[in-house]
Amino acid sequence: VSIKPRIANSAKITNLCSCLSCEALVIITRLCSSNADYELATEKHRKELDKAAEKDAASTT
Repeated sequence: VSIKPRIANSAKITNLCSCLSCEALVIITRLCSSNADYELATEKHRKELDKAAEKDAASTT
């Protein structure tokens, strides 16, 4: 979805919310469905995934 420029960001964030669960969904649902929020939401989601990956890497070493 993120690579389809003809889809409005508000539609993208709605689609993103439908694909998420647990903590990721909580983070994203704090934002409203505006075009600007899609960029913010995806950035927050990437940061949370990076944090989780770092925790996993640290716990296995």
